[in-house]
Amino acid sequence: MEPNSLRTKVPAFLSDLGKATLRGIRKCPRCGTYNGTRGLSCKNKTCGTIFRYGARKQPSVEAVKIITGSDLQVYSVRQRDRGPDYRCFVELGVSETTIQTVDGTIITQLSSGRCYVPSCLKAATQG
Repeated sequence: MEPNSLRTKVPAFLSDLGKATLRGIRKCPRCGTYNGTRGLSCKNKTCGTIFRYGARKQPSVEAVKIITGSDLQVYSVRQRDRGPDYRCFVELGVSETTIQTVDGTIITQLSSGRCYVPSCLKAATQG
């Protein structure tokens, strides 16, 4: 085959592209397999080299304390898996109780709370 006949089969708009590069591809330093630059590990299953570790998973719940001026502590809880604007409330209360015993007085703290997150409400009704 002549080199000119090969050139005639390439469309005209692709004729000025030039030589292919290896941009976006790198060689595995351990086994020599070509991998994409964005890959986390070597695609050769017998090699298994890890190039970089994935990002840590963000927590699915984020809580912010709301200042109310009362003894109760109220938190606004954002659930990431439900959506960006999905917020619920959790209310925590702490009360001190004194108990008289033969040995003396014992001060204890009792904590109570209410959860207004739908998953908490379902668990409370089932259990």
